Amino acid sequence: MGNNTHVNKAIDRAPATLASLVACDGFRSPDLFVQRIDPLAKTALILRMSPEAYRASSFLDNRVLAYTPDGFVMPHAHLVRWVEAIDVQPHPLRFIFHAGHVGSTLLSRLIGEADGVLSLREPPTLQTLALMHDALSSFESGFSHSQFETWTRTQLRLWQRGYADTRCVVVKATSDTARIGRTLMQLAPEARAILLNVPAETFIAMMLSAPSLHELRSKARERRNRLSRTLGESPPITSTGEAAAMSWLAEQLTQERLSHPWPTRTLRLDFDAFLANPSFHLGAVFHHLEIASLVGDVARHPLMQRYSKSPGIAYSVADRAERLQQSGRDNAEEIRRGLGWIDRVAQAYPPAAAALAA
Repeated sequence: MGNNTHVNKAIDRAPATLASLVACDGFRSPDLFVQRIDPLAKTALILRMSPEAYRASSFLDNRVLAYTPDGFVMPHAHLVRWVEAIDVQPHPLRFIFHAGHVGSTLLSRLIGEADGVLSLREPPTLQTLALMHDALSSFESGFSHSQFETWTRTQLRLWQRGYADTRCVVVKATSDTARIGRTLMQLAPEARAILLNVPAETFIAMMLSAPSLHELRSKARERRNRLSRTLGESPPITSTGEAAAMSWLAEQLTQERLSHPWPTRTLRLDFDAFLANPSFHLGAVFHHLEIASLVGDVARHPLMQRYSKSPGIAYSVADRAERLQQSGRDNAEEIRRGLGWIDRVAQAYPPAAAALAA
């Protein structure tokens, strides 16, 4: 592959150190991280990473630029050829699918403390693949199902790379990308997944607290469309509390669609229950993901005292409980309306009732 002149033109504009890395080792190493893909321009953005950068990064979106010295853009077709030429054994792949603001970053960091685990937190390519999948139903999508599968398989293979001590790779998805979880689980038949959520009342209270409102609004349309496809129509929403309840139900139904066909490959986890007995539940997570590690007293782990999305900030279980209690006081009426909306939808739509019983 390294002698293919046509493909090597893709790295002509790369910094010299990166170009030599590609020419010498191809895309075998996670040090070459495909951070973004553009299906319209048909390009891929490659950044240079390291084990330390992956460990430090709370998210692999643009915030990762603080940990990477350089990068370059190459045609996606050339990336596909490099990936097809990877000649090392792929590592076992695991996923964390979650509803958002339900402790997924903390869980990912705790899992990443285990020996041999490479944690990838929210690679932006997942969101692009989800948008590509959504567009397949449009006559103007610009790409075919086979092209979408090629782009998806390419990312899956990239996520299965590791370092010398890597035994498995755990990808934490972005909160709204579990909608392509079935595709990912089908194309990676050995993959296992954690399905992370909280009870509806906790979710609604968390989403109605000020730091979460922007995300609630920005993702509402896609979640409502997803819920409509599942239920056959869109139940009316008349308040912010009902919008939060709709978001929770959309993610709950999505997780139900993942767990139903693969009961042995998926593990549902209630984050509230996790916080009540973290050592027990983290042990169950390690067992399900087939990670060998001594759990110890998780409640006393330093990560349990920090804000996982920004570890420089102190944030304990007690701080989270206080935030929920404050939101419960401030938003009592909207929380009540949201819970009532869920009850009405469950009475009218059997799939919603089934998701609530899961």
